[in-house]
Amino acid sequence: MVMNEQRMTVRNLMISIVKIFLKVQSACGFQPFAKEMIQFAKQQGYRVVLATNPLFPRIATEERIRWAGLVPSDFELVTTYEK
Repeated sequence: MVMNEQRMTVRNLMISIVKIFLKVQSACGFQPFAKEMIQFAKQQGYRVVLATNPLFPRIATEERIRWAGLVPSDFELVTTYEK
């Protein structure tokens, strides 16, 4: 029974974290020309990567990329704490 209670506690914690994380989007800046600039760089033959301070897991970083109006596949490499 203790294991089930621990799983529920972890699950509830994760749900709370996700809810808070999604609220952060409104505090993040948005650059409407970001997608255009990424595409231009790729058309010029540049290899485009998103090198961040990898504090977030991939799923969170990919969500933040979407907040910017981009998609993870816009980048050849995206740093996350898993990599």
